[in-house]
Amino acid sequence: MNILNVNVSADLISGGGAAERNIQMSRHLVISGHKCTILSTGLGMNKGKIAFIKSLNIKLVLLPSIWNRFYIPKVNFYKLNMLIKQQDVIHLMNQWSFLNILVFFFARLNHVPYVICPAGSLNIYGRSRMLKILFNYFIGYKIIKLSSAIIACSDSEFNFFKKCGFNAKKITIIPNGINFDDYMIRNNLFFHNHFKIPKKPFILFMGRLNKIKGPDLLLNAYIKICNSVNYNLVFAGYDEGMLSDLKRIVISHKLSNKIFFIGHVSGKLKFYAYQACKFVAIPSHSDPLPLVLLEAAAAKKPCLITDKCGFPEIKSIKGGLITKDDKRGVKKGLLEIIHRLESDKTMGINLYQYTYKKFSWANVVNNYINLYSDILSMKKTN
Repeated sequence: MNILNVNVSADLISGGGAAERNIQMSRHLVISGHKCTILSTGLGMNKGKIAFIKSLNIKLVLLPSIWNRFYIPKVNFYKLNMLIKQQDVIHLMNQWSFLNILVFFFARLNHVPYVICPAGSLNIYGRSRMLKILFNYFIGYKIIKLSSAIIACSDSEFNFFKKCGFNAKKITIIPNGINFDDYMIRNNLFFHNHFKIPKKPFILFMGRLNKIKGPDLLLNAYIKICNSVNYNLVFAGYDEGMLSDLKRIVISHKLSNKIFFIGHVSGKLKFYAYQACKFVAIPSHSDPLPLVLLEAAAAKKPCLITDKCGFPEIKSIKGGLITKDDKRGVKKGLLEIIHRLESDKTMGINLYQYTYKKFSWANVVNNYINLYSDILSMKKTN
């Protein structure tokens, strides 16, 4: 099959988990014998990042961005139309995307089937709320309703789509995947020395410093307990407008010796971060299945998540704890998981064992292949 994977960004910094999912999905489809092209804007990309994607035998088409705030691309409509004509199926990632609108138009024009994976973005949260509501009203919901399939990342997102009125028969659950072997490398001494972090237990936040991810929620909860626990707090992630405010809070409470901001980490530094921490906190206000949770699981680290993360089984498998997505709930959750870790050393192992078979990319990719095969079989019979 010729498969076109579309996302507003192919850069792992600005594109976050959606970009990571898009690249890994493409990588494993190629390994399975299919031809993949990633279509994206060129925002944040450089020669090294481009070379890495191409080294995976993935074709990469980057469009210049003429308005970075909303990832508005400069498009050669003839070339875009020709690219879409060559595809058997198209995968649209995310919801708030002008690029998705363009691809949707040409896919419909050329009768090329497409699927869409909002990946948690359909839930309206944070800034530009009115713009997102208008987007959905005029075009967003139409793109979803006319798709060949809607991909949910978890059971909770499946239920959310049904509540939005989408046809349940078109919704299929394909979770995030992870390359588990990548996360087993460890160099705690290098990590602590490199970032000048004291060699004591720490809680890790890994993700964009964005309101929906809840870094301020975690920070304020930690401040309430920091003097009663022997734990530091490390924020690893790309700043999306919150860093200065978070740092201001830290300075005002004179906690610069306990709370650290190390910026975006990738490659070995990211693997080292997971291995060096005691547990990972995911205080998200909306996330159908946090990729960070799977990354923590691959490193055999337990997680504290909110009830807005789509992984309720973490409690039954004893791989971590679930808390309310408010300051009081996260504060209580931090104290409880720290207390449990004093005697229970199995939570991270439990999470690893449960997720390994279910979320390995080698297995997850078969869901895409089966879905696309079914879509193309139905196209032939119609």
